[in-house]
Amino acid sequence: INPAGEQTSPEVNASGRVESGTHDSVIEGRRMSVPGTALAGVRNGSNPLETASARFETSAIGQSNPLTDASNVITVTIATNIDLVEGDVVTISGLDNAVGASTLTLSSVGNSGGDLFSDGSTQGTASYGGGVLRATVHTGQSVSALTEYAFSFEVRNPSSAQAGGGVEINATGSVSVATAAMAAPYSAALGVGNGSNVMYVVEPVFEVASIGQSTPVAGATNNLTVTLQTNCELPSGSTVTISGLTGTQTPDDGNLTVWSSGGAFGGRGGWTGSTGELVLTSEGTSAGTAYEVIVSVINPAGEQTSPEVNASGRVESGTHDSVIEGRRMSVPG
Repeated sequence: INPAGEQTSPEVNASGRVESGTHDSVIEGRRMSVPGTALAGVRNGSNPLETASARFETSAIGQSNPLTDASNVITVTIATNIDLVEGDVVTISGLDNAVGASTLTLSSVGNSGGDLFSDGSTQGTASYGGGVLRATVHTGQSVSALTEYAFSFEVRNPSSAQAGGGVEINATGSVSVATAAMAAPYSAALGVGNGSNVMYVVEPVFEVASIGQSTPVAGATNNLTVTLQTNCELPSGSTVTISGLTGTQTPDDGNLTVWSSGGAFGGRGGWTGSTGELVLTSEGTSAGTAYEVIVSVINPAGEQTSPEVNASGRVESGTHDSVIEGRRMSVPG
C-alpha cells in the first residue's frame, strides 16, 4: 500500500550473497536503475514508491447570465495532476436551484472537453439533479494530467434572486480527488457586478421609468418623452413595452417612427392604438445608463385625465428570456 501522502521515489539498492558453503561470496550493493518515466500523468510515476496526492490543478467555473428565469450557460475549466480514466466520475456540486434536465448536453470549449464525458452511456452528456452535475469519463476516453479541458452546459436560472453559494468539485473511481472549491470569476455579466459567479441571480428591474409630453392641447401632435434605465444590459432583441397610452388618435402602426438616444432602441416601434401600447426593441443598452425615447402621437380630440402608464420588459436570453416586471411610470406632475 503506497504512502498516504506525496513522496519522491527513494533510492533503492540491490545486494546479494552467493551460497558457497563455509564462506559465501558477496555481491556488492548497487543502486537499482528506475524507468524515470511518467505514469498516470505523474512525472517519474513509474519509479518505485514515487507518489502524488491527486488534486485539481485548475478548477474554475463561470456563468453567462445572472438574471431570474433566464437561460444560463455555465462553463467549467479543469486540469488534474493525475490521469482520469474511463469510468472515473467528476462531480460538481453547489449549482443551487439551477433548473435542468436529468441529462445535460456538454459543449466542448477547450481541448474537446465535452467529448471526454458522458452520463454513463451517451458521449457528450452529463447527469444532473439537485444542483449536482456528474460527468463520467466516457468509454475509450481519458483526462490527461496537467492539461486544461473546458466544457459548457445550459441550465435555467431560478425565478427568485439569490446570492449563490460556493461550488465544489471532486473525482472518484480509479483515484480519489479530494473535494475542492472551484474558482469564481468575480466579473460582471450583462452589466451586473459579479454576475459571472455561478448561481448569483438578480431580478432585472427598471431603475428609472418616466414619461412626459410636449403639449396637453386636445387634437395636437404630442411628443412623448420616455426615460428608461435598467439594472442590467438589454442585449439586442430585448423589448420594452410601454402600455396605457390610451385615447390617442394615432392608428396602429407596426413601424411607428421613434427617436432614441444613441439609437439604443432603433428608429421604429410597434404601436397598437386601440390599447395604447408601444413596443420598443433594444439594439443593445448598458446597465445603469438612462436612455431617452421620443415618439409622436396625436392627442385625443377632447379632454381626458392622464392615464396610468406602465413599463415592462423582456431581456433576450436565448431559450428562456428574463422578464422585467411591469411598474407604473413616473410623470412630471
